[in-house]
Amino acid sequence: MKKIYYLMFTSLLSLSAACGDDIDPIERDWVTDNGEEDIPHSIVIKDESEPMIHPGGLHSAEDLARVKAKVASGTSPWIDGWNKLFTNDHFAASSSPVSVADESTHPDVAVTPNPTVKIVRGGNTIWESDGDNYTNASNQAHAAYHYALAWKITNNVKYAQASINILNAWATTCKSINGDSNMSLAAGLYGYQFANAGELMRDYSGWTSDEFKAFQQWMIDVFYVANHDFIVRHHGTHTLNYWANWPLCNLASMLSIGIVSDRRDIYNEAVEHLLNGDSNGCLKKTIVHVFDGENASLAQIQESGRDQGHATLV
Repeated sequence: MKKIYYLMFTSLLSLSAACGDDIDPIERDWVTDNGEEDIPHSIVIKDESEPMIHPGGLHSAEDLARVKAKVASGTSPWIDGWNKLFTNDHFAASSSPVSVADESTHPDVAVTPNPTVKIVRGGNTIWESDGDNYTNASNQAHAAYHYALAWKITNNVKYAQASINILNAWATTCKSINGDSNMSLAAGLYGYQFANAGELMRDYSGWTSDEFKAFQQWMIDVFYVANHDFIVRHHGTHTLNYWANWPLCNLASMLSIGIVSDRRDIYNEAVEHLLNGDSNGCLKKTIVHVFDGENASLAQIQESGRDQGHATLV
């Protein structure tokens, strides 16, 4: 059932999702065509003493080496994706191809740090008087991640510095996530984004040990605490009140924070909930049907048929 595991892990490692509550919180009994009583998987919960492998999260060292070689050789579609990276709003407007070898083609940094003391999603409410500002956090995290990727591929330190400038500024400025229940989407989505940017940058020599430790602690204090609270309390509602995209984005954040912070206990907490939790983020609740026959190993999730954003979290 490797495809099932891939399906769920792809959902967990995602960058954005729309909000939405389940107005009819009911138990969903998933079914298999062949009558199996459990969802087969190959997920293993490792002992907390087992060290994390870095880089982790979205990219392994092998992934990065492979992409770097493909880009350097100008091979499609890798080179096409590479050049697209430099033309999106989270990087810089560059209409010319970017060569890994030719530093003169590397566009300058366009995004600078713009941290806020609090991230607000669900503002102008009785829970938070200030208005929403969460898109700024999302865009800043995207930029830090994109600059980190560019540094990994080009070795150009201006991108490494641009990435850690953003990460350091947020880690020293941002103190909380505020809002109505939508604050939990902010905690999941942007916690995931910032953590994966930090994971790419962890071996940059220009990021001091004290700065990196401060970033790790920020991820735990601001994001993990909110992730854990949502997974445990669900804002005081029925455990199935929130559709799968809510717990899945928070689990994605917890997995990523566990990796970047070398906290396998946090990582294991997310995996345990994925396997045996009481929310729609649990495999047995978010997967509602497992197919057999010619579609063996494929599955349908609870968000299927709702819309693409909620079903794929992309």
